Amino acid sequence: MKSWLKAALLVTLAPGLAQAEVRGLYGTNCLEGNGASAIKDLLLRGQTMETVQTVYSDLHCESPSYDFSFSGPFEYNVVSGFFDYEYASIKLQVLDQNVVQQFNEAELCGIKDWTIGAPREVSGLDCGGQLIPSIGTKAYDLIHENVSESDPSIQLGLISELQDGLSSDARPTKTEDLIYYPK
Repeated sequence: MKSWLKAALLVTLAPGLAQAEVRGLYGTNCLEGNGASAIKDLLLRGQTMETVQTVYSDLHCESPSYDFSFSGPFEYNVVSGFFDYEYASIKLQVLDQNVVQQFNEAELCGIKDWTIGAPREVSGLDCGGQLIPSIGTKAYDLIHENVSESDPSIQLGLISELQDGLSSDARPTKTEDLIYYPK
C-alpha cells in the first residue's frame, strides 16, 4: 500500500467535534504532507455530526483520490467543554480510477471490488493495517472555540498515545494545531 494512503488513513481516524452552539459547516485549509494533501470538513446539525476528509494525490488539494467519512450522534457538556460521540457509520469512497486499481490490488479493508463514487461501509474492518472503529464505538473529545469576530474558528482535542479519546479517562486535554474555519 502506498505510504501516503496509510498515513492519510491514520490521520483520518483522529476525529473530533464542535460545540452544540457552533452549528453548521467548518473546514480546514489544504493540509500538505507525505506526497499528498487533504481537506477535513466537519458538519454539526442537530445532535449529529458528520466529518469528511478528502485525500488528494497532489500537494495542492487539486486531484481528489478518496473520501473518508463518519457520522454519529454527539453530546456536549457546556461546563467542561467535553464532547462524547459515537460512530454510527464509517465509509470510504474512491474518487479516482488509479486509486480504484490500488485499493482492489491491495484488497483494502478486505474489499476486492472498489468502484468510483460508491461509498463502502468500513467500520470494524482492518484497512491497510489500521483497524477502523466498529459501529457503536464511543469517542471522548474536547473543543476550543475562537470567538473572534474577525477570525472565528474551532480546534479539536490533540490525540496522543495516552490521551487517545477511547475512554473518558483518556480524553485529550490539549487542542491540536489544526484549525477549522466556518464555510
